[in-house]
Amino acid sequence: MAETTLRISQAAQLLGVHPNTVRTAIKSGELKATLRPGEWGRPQYAINPAVFKVWAHERFGREVDADQKPSEVGESERQLYERLVKQTEELARYRAIESVTGEWNDLHQEVDRLREENHELQLQLARRGIIRRLF
Repeated sequence: MAETTLRISQAAQLLGVHPNTVRTAIKSGELKATLRPGEWGRPQYAINPAVFKVWAHERFGREVDADQKPSEVGESERQLYERLVKQTEELARYRAIESVTGEWNDLHQEVDRLREENHELQLQLARRGIIRRLF
């Protein structure tokens, strides 16, 4: 497979770091990259995958597959964050439902207890003959 270059965003995604981390390393000379014309004519850094792999190992102690395509990297931090927010909201809804369900069960038990108590009182009144006089 022919060796291609990496953009800052791709390199950051491979490492799981913010693009500014890679950009800062390039600007400080820690990571070598070349400026090339990018989209819309704006200059864009191009990082050699072999150089990136060595830098990632030295800086982070991580082995990365720099030949990996960005689409194979997985979800970006934004997608993960959006999933986390969605799941957190869903969890809050489930907890609210659980709370209401728990309160409903408590109320249901209270109603059952009151019905039993009412029945006992009716029996006591019936034994004393009071209930016959009321109805």
